[in-house]
Amino acid sequence: MIQLYPFNVDIPIHIVQVGTGGTGSLVAQYVAQQMVTSRITEIKGILADADSIEEKNLRNQYFIKNEIGKKKADVLAKRYSNPFGIDLRSYSEEYIETTDLLMKLFDSLKVNNKKESIKILISCVDNNFSRQQFHQFFNEQENIVYIDTGNDAVDLIKGNPSEETIKQQEESGYTGQTVTGLRVKGETILAPVAELYPDVLTDEDTIAPSDISCDQVIVSQPQRRITNQYSALAVNNMLNFIVNQYLIVNHHMVFHAKKGYSRAFPVTEEQRLLFNRTNKGIKE
Repeated sequence: MIQLYPFNVDIPIHIVQVGTGGTGSLVAQYVAQQMVTSRITEIKGILADADSIEEKNLRNQYFIKNEIGKKKADVLAKRYSNPFGIDLRSYSEEYIETTDLLMKLFDSLKVNNKKESIKILISCVDNNFSRQQFHQFFNEQENIVYIDTGNDAVDLIKGNPSEETIKQQEESGYTGQTVTGLRVKGETILAPVAELYPDVLTDEDTIAPSDISCDQVIVSQPQRRITNQYSALAVNNMLNFIVNQYLIVNHHMVFHAKKGYSRAFPVTEEQRLLFNRTNKGIKE
């Protein structure tokens, strides 16, 4: 485990979640609940997504009929911020396609606050274009926690499929992974998703979110609701210990929603010692 700060200190936490679709709409609820129960005096968050709610979203995302046409991020932020009494905002003017815009979102949470804080970027996107931007942003930061979650889409059948192809479709779309990257004082302590899964960076067939919405992607690459739920739960597992105890317990997790299991890869002793040497504020 990595103890980011001693348990008895009060360090502000600033969360930016990008993506509020199949997985992101679930994660937003977990983020809100963690903000409510956290003992931290200052914990703020932003939900960022330019997508609007469509009727087809109601099957797989946490929205209702009278919210159709509204911005997903706006709806979720309003849904949880007012009843829970938390500072959870939304940004829906445009998609987060540059590192500069992402930095502006984090900076907006630190208005009139120059104290040290824990920056947490949560990626719930379904494209590698965005992940490439987030990877660059991660490497530009002195200190940041970067949680990325993703899952496989269902293999669609075309033409007259064989029984084997049909079976392949039935078994697809159940797996995924969640990765926590960590940088401290300009040093990468825990490798982010693009280092564990290099195809994120080598994927040249990427399209910016502004060119194709999540809903268009779903038509060609549909996702299973139960897999989204496993993915969101993995994010919540990692976020829970950071928000409540300043702890990073697991580096990454993989899961299979149909088989009903997940496997966690805990922070190694080598990673913990690297953090301690870099941070020099926590005793080994």
